[in-house]
Amino acid sequence: MVLTVTSLLEVDGCPPIKLREERDNEDVPLRTGCRVWSCARLLAEWLANRSGGGEDDGAGPIVVGRDVLELGAGTGAVGLTCAALGASSVTMTDRDEATLALMHTNARINGHYDASSTCEVCVQGLDWGDPATYIQGASYDLVVAADVLYLPEHCAALPDAVAAHLAPGGKVVVACGLRRRGLLDALVDSLRSV
Repeated sequence: MVLTVTSLLEVDGCPPIKLREERDNEDVPLRTGCRVWSCARLLAEWLANRSGGGEDDGAGPIVVGRDVLELGAGTGAVGLTCAALGASSVTMTDRDEATLALMHTNARINGHYDASSTCEVCVQGLDWGDPATYIQGASYDLVVAADVLYLPEHCAALPDAVAAHLAPGGKVVVACGLRRRGLLDALVDSLRSV
C-alpha cells in the first residue's frame, strides 16, 4: 500500500515548505527520490545560512538572484528552498517519472505555479549518465545536489552533468552522506576538474 504523507521543511529565512513524500505502510520509502533524506535538509539549511558575497557580509543567502539547477532533486526539497530564499529561477531534475510527478505536486502546493510566484520553477527529466537528456543551451549560476552518491558510476556521471550545465564562474554544492568508503573522495576529485 502506498501512503502519501505531507511534511514541513523548516529552514531559517523562508516560510515552511510543504513536501509530499511516498512510503509504504511500514514507513519505508518506495523509491529513493520520493522521500526527504537528511542531506537534503542539511543542504537546505546550509544554503539559507551561506551568504552570496562571503561569510556574514549581509548580502543574503547564496541563492538570491541566481539561476539554480538541482540534480537528483527527488521531492524537490532543496530546489524549493532555493526558490523560497530568492533564487531567480530553479530547475529541479531527476530521471524517474514518478519522482518528477511528485516534484510537480510539491512545486504546486508551495505556490510556484501561481501567477504571483516570484521565482520561475521548472521540473525536468535528466539522467546524468545520458547526455541526450541534458538541458540544451541552459547554464546555471548554482548547481546543487543532495543525497545523490550511491554507486561508483555516479562519481563520473555527476561531474559530467555538472560540467554540461554550470555557467562560467558558477558554483556547485553537493551534500552526500558517507555510505561507501572512498566514493566521496572520488566524487570530490572528479568535481575539481569541472
